[in-house]
Amino acid sequence: MSSLTPSFLRRSVRTKLIAAFLGVAALMVALGLTNVGQMNSIHGQVEDLSTRDVQPLADLQQLTDDYQSYSVHGLVAGLSGATGDLATAQLQAGLQVESKAATDASVAAVVENVPDEFRPQAEALRDQWVAMVDTDAAYQAGLRAGAPNAVQLGEIATAAYLDLQQQVGDLADALVADEEASREVIGDSFAEAQLLTMVLLVAGVLLAVGLGWFIARDIRSRIEPVRAAADALARGDLTHTIERTSDDELGQLSGALSLGLARMRGMVSDVIGSAGSMTGLVRELTTATADVVEASRTGVGHAHSVSGTARSVSGNVAQLATGAEEMTASIRDISRSAQQAAAVADDAVRIVASTNDTLNQLGNSSAEIGNVIKVITGIAEQTNLLALNATIEAARAGELGKGFAVVATEVKELAQETAKATEDVSMRIQAIQADSGQAVQAIARIGDTVGQINELQATIAAAVEQQTAAAAEIDRNIGVAAAGSRDIASGAEAVTGSAESSAERIESTRSIADQLAGRAADLESRVAQFVV
Repeated sequence: MSSLTPSFLRRSVRTKLIAAFLGVAALMVALGLTNVGQMNSIHGQVEDLSTRDVQPLADLQQLTDDYQSYSVHGLVAGLSGATGDLATAQLQAGLQVESKAATDASVAAVVENVPDEFRPQAEALRDQWVAMVDTDAAYQAGLRAGAPNAVQLGEIATAAYLDLQQQVGDLADALVADEEASREVIGDSFAEAQLLTMVLLVAGVLLAVGLGWFIARDIRSRIEPVRAAADALARGDLTHTIERTSDDELGQLSGALSLGLARMRGMVSDVIGSAGSMTGLVRELTTATADVVEASRTGVGHAHSVSGTARSVSGNVAQLATGAEEMTASIRDISRSAQQAAAVADDAVRIVASTNDTLNQLGNSSAEIGNVIKVITGIAEQTNLLALNATIEAARAGELGKGFAVVATEVKELAQETAKATEDVSMRIQAIQADSGQAVQAIARIGDTVGQINELQATIAAAVEQQTAAAAEIDRNIGVAAAGSRDIASGAEAVTGSAESSAERIESTRSIADQLAGRAADLESRVAQFVV
């Protein structure tokens, strides 16, 4: 039994319960089969009793009725004959014959049905019946003949009747005694069957209770750790472990629950660590958000300042564009003057007489050109200064001012080239003025110098053409700069709007961070209820 117990314990709960129920059912089947066998045995004994004693007793009772009827009919027939009532005598004699035939049949049935040990007694009874019939016939014949010994024959017949009755009584007593003995045997068999049934029933109950107690103790001993772990889990204690002691459903449940508790313990530990980390991160996020909000407010102020500066630069560039247009107009005048000077040089040979007037006019024109050159030089200096200011503002604007810085640099370079060109023109105008003074004093050499003047006029024309191209380029770049300054102003305003929108969103982010900090603190307090 001890070698089978571990193997049985390793079975599933379903197998254990089925095995227990099958054991009880087998015991109940054995009990039922035993009862059926005992009942069949008792039934057989009752049948034997009926065949052995009851039927012969019934046959004896029938025999008693028949031979008594026979005797009565014979007695009545004899008395009726003695009194001369022949009709009654004949009737009773016929009935006596019938009673004899019935009695013969009853005697034969008794002899046939009695148990073997009682058959000699039954045969003796049959012989006594035959003797009684013979004595009764002799008595009847003596009565009818009026024989003097009729009384003695009657006494002999009566003695034969009493002997037959005695033998019938003795056989009946013997059969009754045998019946009682058989009933005792049947009673003993029934008591044995009842005792065996009770023993098997008690054994079945004890087996059922034992199996139930054994299985219940086994199940309880293995489900108790599961219950304790579940109670601990309900209290938030995740430190319980469940040892798996079997491979049945309860063992699988214990293993699964233990694995689940281990995983839950690890998960809750991770959640606790994550909750603490998240709380710290949320605090850092809240602090960083506050710093960003302050920085965004400062950025909005700077954006407003940049926007104002950009609008100022745009106005300055517009003024620069106006000055450039005026410079272009002056350069056109210079171009026309240079063309006129070239025409005068061509006509110098033919109009020598009017050379003094022309030279005076040329001196005046040179003076005007000097004035224009001064204006151009002032515009170039102002353009250079504006380009420098634009470069500084572009540096302040950061990424948004890079494009404008490139344009400002180009404007600055063009202004420098213009200044150089105007300085060259100024020097040349001074040379023209000097030459014109000398021409007044040396009119005699006018023919020789006309060619030089012509060359100088050609040079002036070329320089004026270069100045015209430079002025056009300056005008174009100033237009680009004006457009860039307007874009910078628009970009600064857009930056201001974006900065304000960013400040509002950052304020919303800080509010959300505050809510997240509350949630993180709540989560940390909740997971702190678990013991891991």
